[in-house]
Amino acid sequence: LGDKFFTMASQFVKFGVFVVLCVCVIYFTILLHEKVPVMVARVNTEEYDTFNLMEKLSDETRLIPVSCNSTTFSDNNRHQETMKRRLPKALIIGAKKCGTTALLKMLLSHPLITGPNYETGFFMKSNRYNRGFKWYRGIMPYSSEKEITIEKSPMYFYNQNALERIYEYSRDMKLLLILRDPIIRSISDYAWWLAVKYKGNDTPSYESIVFKNGKPSKSEIITRVSEIELSMYDIYYENLLKLFKREQIYIVNGDKLISNPVPELKKIERFLNIPQYFNDDIFYFSKDKGFFCWRKMNRKTYPPCTMAKPECLSSHNGRKHPNVSSSSLYEVELFLKPHIQRFCTMVPAYVDFHWC
Repeated sequence: LGDKFFTMASQFVKFGVFVVLCVCVIYFTILLHEKVPVMVARVNTEEYDTFNLMEKLSDETRLIPVSCNSTTFSDNNRHQETMKRRLPKALIIGAKKCGTTALLKMLLSHPLITGPNYETGFFMKSNRYNRGFKWYRGIMPYSSEKEITIEKSPMYFYNQNALERIYEYSRDMKLLLILRDPIIRSISDYAWWLAVKYKGNDTPSYESIVFKNGKPSKSEIITRVSEIELSMYDIYYENLLKLFKREQIYIVNGDKLISNPVPELKKIERFLNIPQYFNDDIFYFSKDKGFFCWRKMNRKTYPPCTMAKPECLSSHNGRKHPNVSSSSLYEVELFLKPHIQRFCTMVPAYVDFHWC
């Protein structure tokens, strides 16, 4: 009986040691992966297979290989750049249903632009803003000094409290404001509400939401619904100019970004003062989807400028617009016309909206 007890006890101890070792290995693997920022060592593409890259691990840095075939973004001289989480230097502030998601995804394919691929709402949502800038920095991806971190939240444009917080954070912040035809934006907003709130067959018509009696009439328009209120660009742009200078704000033509993205993206590159990367070879028109797709950056492989599989907007973006009667659109246009005209007198000369 004593021998059996000794054997069982010995096996139990061995099993316990094994479990402890496994837990330690998992813990230190996670610790190194999550808490160690990255230091980039740029090496020549041709040398990568034979270059013996030494890892330098500490509490603050780690070495990983980074390079690019493009002469603009490559450096034959080996050097190191400290990688760390950085606060945004530019924000996509709106407008809602004008292509902010498409703009962000396209910009993130640039090798020198990084940022979260979701809406943080940091400056607008007090429960997040009250966590402080240390928390805000913590949700940003790692980047080098040459890269620009960017964030987008399309409701910043409409929220005065958010704009004031942005101004307090950085009075030199660069702002990207993408806008579309206000009438098209209104329909897109309606399509979004149908997809999000009304998933059954009993869906309200555009007229029942926009007009008091459900019938087209300029005098009966409900101004406090997002389909109308958020298309009054002049009101919110005026509030924006009370805090920021015009040269800090670049107005992106959302209609042109969808129909011909490269020229718009090149203008944004100049505004952000970064090397030009976008060209017609990156984008192609998808007949199946009905709009442009692009070959995105694969940052997880070497080199990061290698074109990964093409990326297109998901089914949640670029939704097919529901049918809205021409009489309804006519009445909405009549109501919004003074706001459109006023807005068009406020914008810089480079803005060339067809609806102005």
